[in-house]
Amino acid sequence: SGKLTTLIEQVKTSEQQRQEAQIELLQMQINPHFIYNTMEVFSSKMKLYGHYEESDCLVAFANIFRYNISTNDALVEVRMELQQLRNYLRIQQLRYPQISFESDIPEDLLAAQIPKFTLQPIMENAISHGISDSSQALSLHIVAARKGDRLLFHMKDNGAGIPPEKLSELNHILHHAGHTPDITSDGHSVGLKNVNARLELYFGKESCLSITSVPGLETCVSFEIPCRLPE
Repeated sequence: SGKLTTLIEQVKTSEQQRQEAQIELLQMQINPHFIYNTMEVFSSKMKLYGHYEESDCLVAFANIFRYNISTNDALVEVRMELQQLRNYLRIQQLRYPQISFESDIPEDLLAAQIPKFTLQPIMENAISHGISDSSQALSLHIVAARKGDRLLFHMKDNGAGIPPEKLSELNHILHHAGHTPDITSDGHSVGLKNVNARLELYFGKESCLSITSVPGLETCVSFEIPCRLPE
């Protein structure tokens, strides 16, 4: 009977944990949607007072936020990631109006699968470290190409670049950090380390980020993943 009592207690505990998990999940759903809906209210108010540019940026931010909470899918289509790049760029152009962006991705590769929020942190890093003042022009260019059963990505910018010593250190960290890197607040890296760790978890070491840079001329962040296209 002691064993039966223990089993009953375990079932009760399991049921309680399940209920607590459901409550937590529902709470997690409510909070983000409240924030998203509040941003829509602010955006409408901005338009009412003629702040159209700021309103558009808030809409772009709300779209990124909705993208983050709208699906639990780990992998999304490349076209969805591109849309988030454009939303993010719209926000940054409020501060840096001289930024331009070009995408060179073949139409048939837009349906390929990529981990969610892979491209935006790379663009964010390029803008954060490529621009020294708000009047500086910065060109961003993303290229994707298929090579056999692999999909290659290159995000290029013509910003400040990375000094050779820093570049060597950064590439070493990216290629040797493992699945649980030491995420620190130092300069080039929280977003890149996060993306790098997820790429490695999904696809292995061969998909880690690689960075090349010529100071004052160009920086390029590259990676390759298995080419996953719909049947």
